[in-house]
Amino acid sequence: LCVTQPHKTLKKRVKSYCITLLKGYNNIDKESDNVKRNAIEQLLMWKNSAERKPLVLKGARQVGKTWLMEEFGRLYYDDTFYFNFDEEDELKSIFEANKNPYRIIELLGLIKGRKIMPEKHLIIFDEAQECSA
Repeated sequence: LCVTQPHKTLKKRVKSYCITLLKGYNNIDKESDNVKRNAIEQLLMWKNSAERKPLVLKGARQVGKTWLMEEFGRLYYDDTFYFNFDEEDELKSIFEANKNPYRIIELLGLIKGRKIMPEKHLIIFDEAQECSA
């Protein structure tokens, strides 16, 4: 697991930390638990950082990125909100029409029918490359 900061391909105004998965979780037998534990520890360091920025998790398809984030949310947050840009068309319009992050979070909460509190809840965007906004 390699942590880099900030990810150079993102726009300058969006600083984020990037965790790149170097190996697939499901393909590692003996080292699997160590890799998972190390990934969770890296995410916990990100969560506890005073200067935390949005996180971009990159890796090959089917290596466990979504599972990792959902597991991390289950263990360390009060609630997790999962959004998939492939499956939820209204997500794209929210990001195209709004640039205010507080308004975006409010609208995402309306989609889920629950209020999102960023300090207590983890928000996961899957397949974010599908949104051009």
